Amino acid sequence: MKRIVIFQQNTPAVEMYDDDESEVIEYTNRLTQILENTNITVLETSESSVVLRPSKINSIVVYPIDPLPKDEQLQDEQPQEKKNSKKKPKAKVEDEDEDIITDAD
Repeated sequence: MKRIVIFQQNTPAVEMYDDDESEVIEYTNRLTQILENTNITVLETSESSVVLRPSKINSIVVYPIDPLPKDEQLQDEQPQEKKNSKKKPKAKVEDEDEDIITDAD
């Protein structure tokens, strides 16, 4: 699975997903063909499609997304009642830096 983020001039980034299993470098090389076009181009992934003007694209970033392990996939496929049976959710704490903006007079 891949996450594709397309950065264009004067517009918000476009985020797409594709379930393509090829290597990131191979996938990225195929995407560079879009930048070589002079006409409006349609980028189609397994999840969605977008119409792009290649001359306005600043960059394209491709992130690999690891698929869920098989045991987690099986848990996701179980009915909701079994997943919520008498287990209390665990709090997940992540060590991430946070930017906090406050108004100071």
